[in-house]
Amino acid sequence: MPSGLKKQNAANAIEFLKQLKDVCVAPVFIFTNEDTSEIENELKTHADLWSESNPSHILVRSKADVTVEGIFEMLAAWMRYAPSVYVLKKWERAYSRAKNELFLDFYARNVHWPLVLWETYMEDSLDGSVELGNLIGRNLLSRMTPFHFDLKLFESTFNTLGDIEGRNRTAVQQVLEGERFLPRKRLQDDSIAPGDVFKRSGEFYIT
Repeated sequence: MPSGLKKQNAANAIEFLKQLKDVCVAPVFIFTNEDTSEIENELKTHADLWSESNPSHILVRSKADVTVEGIFEMLAAWMRYAPSVYVLKKWERAYSRAKNELFLDFYARNVHWPLVLWETYMEDSLDGSVELGNLIGRNLLSRMTPFHFDLKLFESTFNTLGDIEGRNRTAVQQVLEGERFLPRKRLQDDSIAPGDVFKRSGEFYIT
């Protein structure tokens, strides 16, 4: 393959991976006849796709290795270092079941239930979109709990993380930030809730 075309194909693949990551949490498996280190080095130049300090959501292996090890054995070994994928899939199953139960329950009571609630919110001078979303969220949560996760499967990974104090502290800070803060672009402009942080004239304010 001409070098120019090879570079263009690589650029297209990188762009696809970035677009996929923006809209979907999904592991990516690349099985190739090419040099795997060459592909990994290309991925490493894109920090949003490959991190030196954390396992990547992208697995790059040669097709020869897949033939020898077996695809299911290889993926099972990779999954032992991907607790986020395990939790996501367990949560998705609970969410799908709860979502169906919620809308079937409400529909069975009154097919016009969104309009009934919307009218109530309008009479109370509330933001109908926010209140309806909150109601759906509360009802989903009540139908999804309790969860049943078994993270003992990842005990070896947990021990490795805890062995290095600096890495463990950084991981805790990153997780707490992800739990407690959302950027403004992902919030509704007219929605204000306790805990929101504002910056005005160099000063920070918390509602």
